[in-house]
Amino acid sequence: MFSGTVKIGASISVCVLIAAYFYQRHADEVLQERLRDVLSGLLRAEKKIPIESKRVAVGFGACEDIFTNGLALLNALNLTSPSEAVHQNFVNTPEELAQLFAFFFQSGAAAERYVANASLFEAMVKAGTKFKDHQWALGGNAAVMARRLAMEGFDVLLGARMGDTALKTIPDSVKVIGNTIARSDIHLIMEYKTNDRWGQFTSPRANRLILHNDRVNPFLDGMEEFLDRVLTFKPSLLVIGGLQMMDNFPDDQGIRFARLEKLSTFLQTLPRSTLVHFEMASFTEISLLTEIIERVIYYCDSLGANEQELPNILQVVQGKNVTLVSDQRPRVATVLDQMRKLYSLLGSTPEYKTFDVYNADETGLFWRLLRNKTTDFKGQECHGGKDPKDRITLLTCANMDGSHKLPLFVTGKFKTLRCFKGVRKLPVQCQANSKAWMTAGIFTEWLREFDKMMYRQKRKVLLTLDNCTAHPKVDNLKAVELLFLLPNTTSKSQPCDMGIINNLKFHYRGTLLKRIINHVDEGNGFDNFKLTLLDAVIILKQAWEKVEPATIRNCFKKAGFQASETERENEIEAEDTDVQPFLSRLLVEYGIPDSLDDLKNLDQDVPTAPSPSEEMNPSTTDSERENQTEQAADNEDDQGEEMPPVASAMETLS
Repeated sequence: MFSGTVKIGASISVCVLIAAYFYQRHADEVLQERLRDVLSGLLRAEKKIPIESKRVAVGFGACEDIFTNGLALLNALNLTSPSEAVHQNFVNTPEELAQLFAFFFQSGAAAERYVANASLFEAMVKAGTKFKDHQWALGGNAAVMARRLAMEGFDVLLGARMGDTALKTIPDSVKVIGNTIARSDIHLIMEYKTNDRWGQFTSPRANRLILHNDRVNPFLDGMEEFLDRVLTFKPSLLVIGGLQMMDNFPDDQGIRFARLEKLSTFLQTLPRSTLVHFEMASFTEISLLTEIIERVIYYCDSLGANEQELPNILQVVQGKNVTLVSDQRPRVATVLDQMRKLYSLLGSTPEYKTFDVYNADETGLFWRLLRNKTTDFKGQECHGGKDPKDRITLLTCANMDGSHKLPLFVTGKFKTLRCFKGVRKLPVQCQANSKAWMTAGIFTEWLREFDKMMYRQKRKVLLTLDNCTAHPKVDNLKAVELLFLLPNTTSKSQPCDMGIINNLKFHYRGTLLKRIINHVDEGNGFDNFKLTLLDAVIILKQAWEKVEPATIRNCFKKAGFQASETERENEIEAEDTDVQPFLSRLLVEYGIPDSLDDLKNLDQDVPTAPSPSEEMNPSTTDSERENQTEQAADNEDDQGEEMPPVASAMETLS
């Protein structure tokens, strides 16, 4: 009886399992049928909507892909499975190749690595192409995307250098920027299947290991020509890829940094009407990926990454190490969480990079340097409107890594000067008021133009300032965050005061002293040496260009800003010795100036902005400011032609 009951129960269980199997199979078939209906409907709807012709620019690089059986290739090279799977950043020997392949093979993870040994790579290519089932195809994300976009009806611009074989696969409608080379860079793609076995290792899923020995793509050859054409092509979308070719590529001369810096500068000036997409790839060199994030990805509107690349970039953005292997079958929810976190960090990171941290500060300058003697200025009150008319106020502004110095902003006393006659454009931005001071109104106007430029470049920057009356809190800035330094600390925390301004003045005065000496050597008297304000601003522009990025970085460092590089401590004062010979001769022949320190301190601590009481109770009305431009001056150069229009603030700043 008991035995019969068991048999009946077992039979019922089997029937239930069979019914469940067929029900599940039917449910899957119904689901697939519904998905096919949805997809078919979407395709029909897409065909009914006319596609507007769009322009897309794609860079960088192209190659020829050779697909081959990875295990068969290793066998042809007489390589057996290693005792241990070990990751390699790049490959130099056959043993390293075996260890690298095993490392990714056992996880079923995709990867791309550089083979530093050119002879080994050529042997691999030769062996791989002997298999009858090997396949050849156009490679490189940029080239493949360009071809597909052209097939979809887009007007495409491609930045890549390739051989004739690869070039023939590119549609004629694609505008290829880059000279043809004898042979394209080759990428060897070692494929394997799910559950393939190699010694003690088994692949959990099908995937591939990509190896290359590129000689053209890592340098982004032809980038300058491509970027120039992008500006005239005016695409709706710019796609950037191929930067992974730099990963672990030998770079003894800093070429990689220079290429990324040039690309970054271009992206910052690209019109906002052109969207930018970055296509991720496999990276192991954390320094390279960090540079790409800081100099490229921050200026992109979208990002493409697979299940391996997404957690990798997220790790680096969080300040952690790169991820070599991640979950090969991630849940959709996990990927979505990673995407949300990544975009949140990229969009609102509180940490500014060195090239996004700026400092601005004003300084007074006696631009004539010497009328008779430097002592002519001593005893003249430079406060309350009694300052000599030979003084101007300069606004200097530079970023922390020294890669961007904004043009000088000059505030003078007179708006109409005879020396401006016939001048169509000034080399610096200029304003004028009766005190030659920086005012809150002038600074606000300058700041808003700076904000517009940063917004146009898709940047978010930090501007550090002292809290003087000329620096008000300005609302509704889109791209600039203001950080006011603590009162009474600016002499030690203001980078411009740490030597940037001093270096600028020494370049200026060095050039001016050379002019004086040359004037005297030509047989002219010292007393009839003349210098106009136009001469001064031209020399100032040249002097500002001579202030080295290393000097600026060192000044930020001395002010307590943590720079990424350590510079020599003596960078800042390096120019003093260049001026000394001219000073010595003037001192011997004319008794001018009294000493090097006398020249250094000539316009030190000269007020550049109203005091709080004068800001609240201005002594000069608007009508008086207008009238002062018509007042007679002691020197013939101080009256006559009105200040010429400068380039638009946006043009001058950029």
